[in-house]
Amino acid sequence: MNINFEKLDHRRTMNVEVPGYRYVLKIDYGLHRIYRDQHLAWKVIGTEKVFNMPLKIVTAHCGAKYDQHFIDVLGKLRDDLLEWNSRGLPEEYMKKYWDDFGTLIY
Repeated sequence: MNINFEKLDHRRTMNVEVPGYRYVLKIDYGLHRIYRDQHLAWKVIGTEKVFNMPLKIVTAHCGAKYDQHFIDVLGKLRDDLLEWNSRGLPEEYMKKYWDDFGTLIY
């Protein structure tokens, strides 16, 4: 799904500090609808990957603290990236994530 960030509702940016990342990350995020459900769409500025999750799932997990959602997802992504890299990035999607995020983590 292609998401046009220019058309997101309540579009904002936020800086988050994620353990295991070299830099403070700037997140671009906002809301949009898919059928009747509102979704939170977001990405790390400077990367291509767009994350998209139903807002009711995000709020059930962390309330209105989007920063916690971003930290949790990016922390799990870091763990996955390190594990995938240790296996030589055997799948194409793994290589795409690595190209986007590999230089951001330690």
